[in-house]
Amino acid sequence: MPPEAVTALGAALDAALDAAGLQAVNEVFPGPHGYSMADTGMYDEESAERHFASLRALLDRTLQR
Repeated sequence: MPPEAVTALGAALDAALDAAGLQAVNEVFPGPHGYSMADTGMYDEESAERHFASLRALLDRTLQR
């Protein structure tokens, strides 16, 4: 899916979530699909580190660490 399509989909999702009173974050990371799996040719260290930092922050907030 091209980045423009992801951005458009994210805007529609954000509008639907806002209408429902829910919160979400939609991010587009550079690098190919599968960038976070270090044992594949698609691995992208910078994107993987950003992904895991965002995931960790989400888990910390959700689990109230």
